[in-house]
Amino acid sequence: MSSLGSLLTALAEERGWTRRWDEEKALDAAARLLATILGPRGRPVAVRGGVLLVEVEHPVWGSEILLHKSVLVERINAAVGRGVLADVRVRRAPARRSPSAGAEPRAGKGAPVAGRHADV
Repeated sequence: MSSLGSLLTALAEERGWTRRWDEEKALDAAARLLATILGPRGRPVAVRGGVLLVEVEHPVWGSEILLHKSVLVERINAAVGRGVLADVRVRRAPARRSPSAGAEPRAGKGAPVAGRHADV
């Protein structure tokens, strides 16, 4: 008779949960490692199919990540305990919207003037 632990391990592997769990551990390890390198200028976004996707504020930080890609992959895989990552890809983070970007336009800036209608 098999132990409960071995049955749960077999079920997790069969359902793909082990791979997903390892990817989450890799994402967490990447977040900790990249925080020491980039600070708030970049962050890991996802791990899919052995590829870590990192968003950066500026292309120069992407170049920095790619320059040290092999070391990053090695350290993250060591933190997870197995070879989860094979590659790192970088993309530019979407531009941050200013707080007023979604605000209503002010008079003189394209806003309708009081008392005037569009059909006049």
